[in-house]
Amino acid sequence: MAICKVCGIWIDEFGRCGCNTVPSKQCSKCKEDKPVTQFSTSKQHPDGKYPYCNACHSLYVREHSTGSRAAYMRQWQKDNPDKLLAIRKRTKDHIAARNKVKKAVQYGKMPPAGELECAVHGTNCKGRASEYHHSDYSNPLDVTPVCEPCHKEIHRKYQTESAP
Repeated sequence: MAICKVCGIWIDEFGRCGCNTVPSKQCSKCKEDKPVTQFSTSKQHPDGKYPYCNACHSLYVREHSTGSRAAYMRQWQKDNPDKLLAIRKRTKDHIAARNKVKKAVQYGKMPPAGELECAVHGTNCKGRASEYHHSDYSNPLDVTPVCEPCHKEIHRKYQTESAP
């Protein structure tokens, strides 16, 4: 929110104040004084408006945009073939392990997770398990019954341990 330079009254979010003048703001890109209605609203800036006018902002986006997300992903895949293979292999192993557990429960070889107690009992434990946790995807039926909060806690620990 800003104060009108003419009448000294607070300008509302629609750019109106007590006088009939249209409040203006200087664009930090083109340095022109423009009506505040030509600036997007922003909660991050003290006056409630983005520092660039809409015209300069759209020009900036057009110049610096790399195109669609799909084009970015295609380029990333070309630039990082080793990482892509590792991700595909890891995902394939996860899906295969999950499907084996699902089939084992379906055919009665394992009880559903909801019938078991949570084996971890973490800080936000609900007591009753709702999911199975794989500690090693190469042994798909070696699982631990856990509730959802404990499962999230386990994976948070793995992420912090594996982070550089």
